[in-house]
Amino acid sequence: MVRSFFTPRYYVCGSFKRRGNLKGCSTHYIKMEQLNEILLNDIKRHAVFAAEDKESFIRHLASLAENEKACENEDNRRELARCNSRKKELDVLAQKIYEDQVFGRITEERYRTLSETYENENIEIRKRIGELTEALSRHKALGGRAREFAELVEQYTDITVMTEEIAHALIDSIVVHDKEMVEGEMIMRVDINYRFVGTLGDENGKDLIAPSIRRRDPKPGK
Repeated sequence: MVRSFFTPRYYVCGSFKRRGNLKGCSTHYIKMEQLNEILLNDIKRHAVFAAEDKESFIRHLASLAENEKACENEDNRRELARCNSRKKELDVLAQKIYEDQVFGRITEERYRTLSETYENENIEIRKRIGELTEALSRHKALGGRAREFAELVEQYTDITVMTEEIAHALIDSIVVHDKEMVEGEMIMRVDINYRFVGTLGDENGKDLIAPSIRRRDPKPGK
């Protein structure tokens, strides 16, 4: 929930609070000041880019998504081709066993068994074809979604305070990862999942890092 992001001093992992250390959850947290800073800076960066050159910004969003989804889309296209090919094979097999049953080359019982097997596989294949087609269509529609986000975010070029209203208007969710040591530095990755376009990362599409993470941070309430 975005609504509660702006009142407490700390935001603690909700899964850990509910379930403890089950399923690998840890007691990680982020300060309000850190979260507000990263949100303000990132929103303002996108807003200024969109306001200065909207078409370039839209192309930038599309290129980030293309880089991220390129391998996934290629895998989906290959799998879709395999599914369509198998569906044609199943249609041929279904017709063949029907003719074999009509002309007495296989028993009625054998026909029913094979027919049920092919039909069940056909149902799964059609379901998967629908899922893959939808996934590829979502990616193809990215340009329209990127434009919607650009038009939405460009009005926030002068924001100085992060509010619930701004968060609700622009953000679907925020994921704060546990602290980790990278090249001797303690960092915390933050994923901002924006409306229409999802997680964008920094200007190069890399992970956003929460500011001012100290090596030994006191726990909440200490």
